[in-house]
Amino acid sequence: MSKIVNPGFLRETALYVEGYMKANLPENIVFHNYNRTAKVARICDTLSIQSDLKESEKMLLHLAALFIDIGYCADSKKSTAASVELAQHYFSQKGLDDSSIKVITESIEAIGYPQQPVSLVAQYLCDADMYYLGSNNYSLNTELLRKETGLVDKINFADKDWIKKQLQVLEDHTYFTSEARKLFKKRKKNNILLLQNQLNRVQTQNENEIIAIPESLQPEQDRDLKPERGVETLFRVTARKQLDLTSMADNKANLIIGVNTIIISIVLSVIGTKLSEHSHLLIPSILIIITNATTIVIAILATRPKIIRVKDHIPGKESAEFNILFFGHFSSMSLDNYKETIRKTIMKKEDIYDTISRDIYYQGLILSKKYRYIAVAYSIFVVGLIVSILAFIIAFVLHQ
Repeated sequence: MSKIVNPGFLRETALYVEGYMKANLPENIVFHNYNRTAKVARICDTLSIQSDLKESEKMLLHLAALFIDIGYCADSKKSTAASVELAQHYFSQKGLDDSSIKVITESIEAIGYPQQPVSLVAQYLCDADMYYLGSNNYSLNTELLRKETGLVDKINFADKDWIKKQLQVLEDHTYFTSEARKLFKKRKKNNILLLQNQLNRVQTQNENEIIAIPESLQPEQDRDLKPERGVETLFRVTARKQLDLTSMADNKANLIIGVNTIIISIVLSVIGTKLSEHSHLLIPSILIIITNATTIVIAILATRPKIIRVKDHIPGKESAEFNILFFGHFSSMSLDNYKETIRKTIMKKEDIYDTISRDIYYQGLILSKKYRYIAVAYSIFVVGLIVSILAFIIAFVLHQ
């Protein structure tokens, strides 16, 4: 390998490629940019560390990775060939030996679809180039690729067609190296499942649209169930308001618990130790401690988790009271029964609305009990505090 290939040369080349792509890359290339190039280079380093490649081959692999997308600056239709040409020109000017340039250019040529690597270095580059198929950010990457395809090729895929196309790519693709398979295989399987689920949802939506009856021919009661934006807003606002009220109720209960706990501590530490000297304060002290303790117990009852269960519930045979959105009801079901019930629910608009209404209703029942307990706690606290203060005043007056 040429002596110029060293860490310093790698940094120099990376800076050159970054500057070149930022200056020349068209705005419609939103996926094959320098950020992706740098990511592929890092993946190459990660894979090569675990490989049997020589140090010289690892550096050539890194150099090849830096030039995989630079061709989009010249010709987005024939980007691989343009990348090879730009790499050939750059490395020749830098005095890199012909054998090293050949390894780099052959590796870049191999990434063109379908990938056909002829060397081990090329295999690692091909695997790094397709890293996104097994990444956690797969959806984000494919959305950028879809956007770029629409801008460059003027092809706007329907959701169903795009998902099918990407699913086919995932199922047909195979990583060449064991290191890449170990790193990406599990997440790649997860991405296949993700696309299959997305495809099922899109196909279900399309089928519902195909068999939908025109609104003018629908029965009046069916038209009323059409999911209008106002109806959805009503459910969303109601649910959010109940969540806010639940949070407020818990905060109120915590506040009154904290206040009464402090009062009990003060009474026991300050007055309790001096009752032998001031026996006339015994009854007022007992009154205020009873008031505080009772208030705390009622407030704790308000914050205690409450589960409204359905009597004699049989999984798979839901009663009118059964709420599939509430864990207290569906926790007794098996996973298969739960998924089947959800699937049946979302297939009918009226079932969706009924389910949401039922969930809001049960939340309201629990919220009502919370506020009743809190109202009782505040009443006991106010009345008990007034009585206790009057008792302290009377005790002082009589003692004088």
